[in-house]
Amino acid sequence: MGSLGAAAAILLAAAWLVLWPALQVSKTVTLIAALPGLLGIALVIDAVALSFGTAAVDDLIGRALVVLIELSVLLALLALGAAGVEGLLLARYAIVALAATSAGLVHQIAEYVVAIAVSDANWDAPPGSGYVTVAMCLLAASATGVLWWRANRATSMPSESRVGEAASIA
Repeated sequence: MGSLGAAAAILLAAAWLVLWPALQVSKTVTLIAALPGLLGIALVIDAVALSFGTAAVDDLIGRALVVLIELSVLLALLALGAAGVEGLLLARYAIVALAATSAGLVHQIAEYVVAIAVSDANWDAPPGSGYVTVAMCLLAASATGVLWWRANRATSMPSESRVGEAASIA
Protein backbone atom coordinates (compact mmCIF):
# COMPACT_ATOMS: atom_id res chain seq x y z
CA MET A 1 0.00 0.00 0.00
CA GLY A 2 2.88 2.37 0.73
CA SER A 3 4.38 1.84 -2.70
CA LEU A 4 1.05 2.69 -4.34
CA GLY A 5 0.83 5.85 -2.25
CA ALA A 6 4.38 6.79 -3.24
CA ALA A 7 3.61 6.18 -6.90
CA ALA A 8 0.44 8.28 -6.66
CA ALA A 9 2.31 11.14 -4.96
CA ILE A 10 5.03 11.04 -7.64
CA LEU A 11 2.41 11.11 -10.42
CA LEU A 12 0.59 14.02 -8.79
CA ALA A 13 3.82 15.99 -8.40
CA ALA A 14 4.73 15.17 -12.00
CA ALA A 15 1.33 16.48 -13.10
CA TRP A 16 2.40 19.88 -11.83
CA LEU A 17 5.81 19.63 -13.51
CA VAL A 18 4.17 18.84 -16.86
CA LEU A 19 2.87 22.43 -16.85
CA TRP A 20 6.34 23.84 -16.18
CA PRO A 21 7.64 23.97 -19.81
CA ALA A 22 4.40 25.59 -21.03
CA LEU A 23 4.75 28.60 -18.74
CA GLN A 24 5.48 31.75 -20.68
CA VAL A 25 7.13 33.63 -17.84
CA SER A 26 10.68 34.46 -16.80
CA LYS A 27 13.07 31.70 -15.73
CA THR A 28 12.94 32.89 -12.11
CA VAL A 29 9.14 32.66 -12.00
CA THR A 30 9.30 29.27 -13.73
CA LEU A 31 11.71 27.97 -11.08
CA ILE A 32 9.51 29.30 -8.28
CA ALA A 33 6.46 27.79 -9.97
CA ALA A 34 8.21 24.40 -10.16
CA LEU A 35 8.64 24.23 -6.38
CA PRO A 36 5.37 22.37 -5.58
CA GLY A 37 6.27 19.55 -7.95
CA LEU A 38 9.92 19.39 -6.95
CA LEU A 39 9.09 19.43 -3.24
CA GLY A 40 6.44 16.76 -3.80
CA ILE A 41 9.00 14.48 -5.42
CA ALA A 42 11.52 15.26 -2.66
CA LEU A 43 8.91 14.34 -0.04
CA VAL A 44 8.33 10.95 -1.66
CA ILE A 45 12.08 10.31 -1.97
CA ASP A 46 12.49 11.19 1.71
CA ALA A 47 9.66 8.85 2.74
CA VAL A 48 11.03 5.98 0.65
CA ALA A 49 14.57 6.52 2.00
CA LEU A 50 13.19 6.62 5.55
CA SER A 51 11.30 3.36 5.01
CA PHE A 52 14.60 1.56 4.45
CA GLY A 53 16.10 2.90 7.69
CA THR A 54 15.37 2.29 11.34
CA ALA A 55 12.02 3.29 12.82
CA ALA A 56 13.66 5.39 15.54
CA VAL A 57 14.99 8.02 13.10
CA ASP A 58 13.60 11.53 13.58
CA ASP A 59 12.69 12.74 10.08
CA LEU A 60 13.24 16.49 10.28
CA ILE A 61 13.50 16.79 6.50
CA GLY A 62 10.16 15.04 5.98
CA ARG A 63 8.45 17.20 8.61
CA ALA A 64 9.80 20.33 6.93
CA LEU A 65 8.84 19.14 3.44
CA VAL A 66 5.16 18.49 4.33
CA VAL A 67 4.89 22.12 5.41
CA LEU A 68 7.06 23.60 2.66
CA ILE A 69 5.09 21.84 -0.06
CA GLU A 70 1.93 23.65 1.10
CA LEU A 71 3.69 27.02 1.30
CA SER A 72 5.21 26.49 -2.15
CA VAL A 73 1.74 26.43 -3.72
CA LEU A 74 1.00 29.89 -2.37
CA LEU A 75 4.42 31.14 -3.44
CA ALA A 76 4.09 29.63 -6.93
CA LEU A 77 0.61 31.07 -7.49
CA LEU A 78 1.67 34.50 -6.23
CA ALA A 79 4.69 34.44 -8.56
CA LEU A 80 2.53 33.39 -11.51
CA GLY A 81 -0.03 36.08 -10.72
CA ALA A 82 2.69 38.73 -10.47
CA ALA A 83 4.07 37.54 -13.83
CA GLY A 84 0.73 38.23 -15.51
CA VAL A 85 -0.97 34.83 -15.41
CA GLU A 86 -4.58 35.57 -14.51
CA GLY A 87 -8.20 34.54 -14.79
CA LEU A 88 -9.16 30.99 -15.64
CA LEU A 89 -5.59 30.09 -16.54
CA LEU A 90 -4.43 30.93 -13.01
CA ALA A 91 -7.44 29.03 -11.65
CA ARG A 92 -6.41 25.96 -13.67
CA TYR A 93 -2.87 26.24 -12.31
CA ALA A 94 -4.24 26.55 -8.77
CA ILE A 95 -6.43 23.46 -9.15
CA VAL A 96 -3.56 21.35 -10.49
CA ALA A 97 -1.17 22.67 -7.80
CA LEU A 98 -3.61 21.81 -5.02
CA ALA A 99 -4.03 18.27 -6.34
CA ALA A 100 -0.30 17.86 -6.96
CA THR A 101 0.52 18.74 -3.36
CA SER A 102 -2.00 16.44 -1.70
CA ALA A 103 0.85 14.81 0.24
CA GLY A 104 1.25 18.08 2.16
CA LEU A 105 0.41 18.61 5.83
CA VAL A 106 -2.72 20.75 5.36
CA HIS A 107 -4.15 18.17 2.97
CA GLN A 108 -3.36 15.36 5.42
CA ILE A 109 -4.95 17.21 8.34
CA ALA A 110 -8.10 17.92 6.32
CA GLU A 111 -8.28 14.26 5.27
CA TYR A 112 -7.89 13.11 8.89
CA VAL A 113 -10.54 15.52 10.19
CA VAL A 114 -13.06 14.34 7.58
CA ALA A 115 -12.23 10.67 8.26
CA ILE A 116 -12.72 10.99 12.03
CA ALA A 117 -15.90 13.01 11.50
CA VAL A 118 -17.52 10.12 9.60
CA SER A 119 -16.13 7.26 11.73
CA ASP A 120 -16.20 6.49 15.45
CA ALA A 121 -13.19 4.18 15.16
CA ASN A 122 -10.31 5.08 17.44
CA TRP A 123 -7.49 4.48 14.97
CA ASP A 124 -4.39 6.37 13.94
CA ALA A 125 -5.75 6.24 10.40
CA PRO A 126 -9.54 6.06 10.63
CA PRO A 127 -11.47 3.98 8.11
CA GLY A 128 -12.14 6.07 5.05
CA SER A 129 -8.78 7.84 5.12
CA GLY A 130 -7.75 8.54 1.55
CA TYR A 131 -11.21 8.75 0.02
CA VAL A 132 -11.33 12.53 0.27
CA THR A 133 -7.93 12.87 -1.39
CA VAL A 134 -8.95 10.58 -4.23
CA ALA A 135 -12.26 12.40 -4.67
CA MET A 136 -10.55 15.80 -4.65
CA CYS A 137 -7.97 14.65 -7.20
CA LEU A 138 -10.74 13.34 -9.47
CA LEU A 139 -12.64 16.62 -9.10
CA ALA A 140 -9.44 18.56 -9.82
CA ALA A 141 -8.80 16.50 -12.96
CA SER A 142 -12.39 16.99 -14.12
CA ALA A 143 -12.35 20.73 -13.41
CA THR A 144 -9.01 21.14 -15.17
CA GLY A 145 -10.33 19.21 -18.19
CA VAL A 146 -13.50 21.30 -18.38
CA LEU A 147 -11.58 24.59 -18.03
CA TRP A 148 -9.05 23.47 -20.66
CA TRP A 149 -11.89 22.47 -23.03
CA ARG A 150 -13.64 25.82 -22.52
CA ALA A 151 -10.42 27.76 -23.16
CA ASN A 152 -9.68 25.80 -26.34
CA ARG A 153 -13.27 26.12 -27.51
CA ALA A 154 -13.18 29.90 -27.03
CA THR A 155 -9.88 30.30 -28.91
CA SER A 156 -10.85 28.01 -31.79
CA MET A 157 -14.25 29.62 -32.36
CA PRO A 158 -14.42 32.02 -35.35
CA SER A 159 -14.82 35.65 -34.34
CA GLU A 160 -18.29 35.98 -35.91
CA SER A 161 -19.71 33.07 -33.95
CA ARG A 162 -18.17 34.43 -30.72
CA VAL A 163 -19.97 37.71 -31.33
CA GLY A 164 -23.21 35.84 -32.05
CA GLU A 165 -22.73 33.69 -28.98
CA ALA A 166 -22.11 36.75 -26.81
CA ALA A 167 -25.28 38.37 -28.19
CA SER A 168 -27.36 35.26 -27.54
CA ILE A 169 -26.04 35.03 -23.97
CA ALA A 170 -26.86 38.67 -23.30
